[in-house]
Amino acid sequence: MTSTPYSTTTGTRNWPAYAVGSSGVAVILSALAFYTDVFGPTEEGPADPVWQWFIVIGVAVAIGVGVFATVVRTATPSNADRRGLVIALVSIPTVIAFWSGLPVILAGAATACALATGRPSRLGMLTLVVAAAVFGFTVWGCLAG
Repeated sequence: MTSTPYSTTTGTRNWPAYAVGSSGVAVILSALAFYTDVFGPTEEGPADPVWQWFIVIGVAVAIGVGVFATVVRTATPSNADRRGLVIALVSIPTVIAFWSGLPVILAGAATACALATGRPSRLGMLTLVVAAAVFGFTVWGCLAG
């Protein structure tokens, strides 16, 4: 029998809740960004047909599934804070594409990693601050245009 010196499971047993919650919020915000008066009608008709929105949100959710399945699910208590900070930093440039919903999904993944061990460390707190800022700017972008 072989033993490993570290835990192979994440401390966040409820990471699927973070995945579903952040994906749901991303779908709602993306729909608001696509179908409010921000983009407005064009001469050819509506600014964004429904199929374009389905493609955008499908790609964002697929990326989110990949991040949650490969990064968040496999995080150990010893490296979850670092993984969360990396995801949070990667989410910052995605705020440019706030309408895609991807920043919210990545912020949710970073939050899941930061809270993997229960009480976050200093690195975990920094991750939560960055994730909250990304979420806030994304909501502001989707609602204000």
